[in-house]
Amino acid sequence: MSSNLDIYIYIYIYICSDWNIEVKFKPILIAMKKLLVAILLALCFMPGYSQRKIFGLTLGTEIRPSEAESILQRNGISAIKDDVNEVNIDYTLKSHDVEFGGYSWKTILFQFKDGFFIQARFVSPEYQPQRYKTIREVLMKKYPKAFIANDEDDNAEGYRMFTLYLDEYSTTIELFANILGKPFLGSKYRSILLTYMFHGELQIDSRHYNDF
Repeated sequence: MSSNLDIYIYIYIYICSDWNIEVKFKPILIAMKKLLVAILLALCFMPGYSQRKIFGLTLGTEIRPSEAESILQRNGISAIKDDVNEVNIDYTLKSHDVEFGGYSWKTILFQFKDGFFIQARFVSPEYQPQRYKTIREVLMKKYPKAFIANDEDDNAEGYRMFTLYLDEYSTTIELFANILGKPFLGSKYRSILLTYMFHGELQIDSRHYNDF
């Protein structure tokens, strides 16, 4: 998406800046400008495409942990290696006290598998009903065409869960709340967990071929 957007912006700027074009082409240029503006707006606000870039890291792309750490630092995020053991996770970078989506998150985990960035997890140590409600509403408005797999309210197990599938099911956004503090999904405290997961076609970084 970003590469197409860059091309459209370049074309639009070029047309707008070329003041030497003959007057007889002005009606055509005006129509082209309107069309390009419409395309730009559509690309910027197109529903159904998930937030795949998080603090400079793109879900589903190949990247070395050292390079990921450098990108995070350039985006104001200080992250260190975490030794947490999780199924299907090879490497985890952890950061603390980070602002995201208008909220402060105590912990963020950037997680990698087989050299690919596949998951980001945002953890708030306290369950705040209004925060959960607001995030859920924002996600529903931002991704109106997403498939809702779960939308569970308070239940006997003491948790709430809201799950969206986007980008032809290649990306999952999951909002989870542990209301009563019972052990569930690895969470033993009253907390909110926001997870972005990528399970689509992985994008290999051909720059690494230079190592051979």
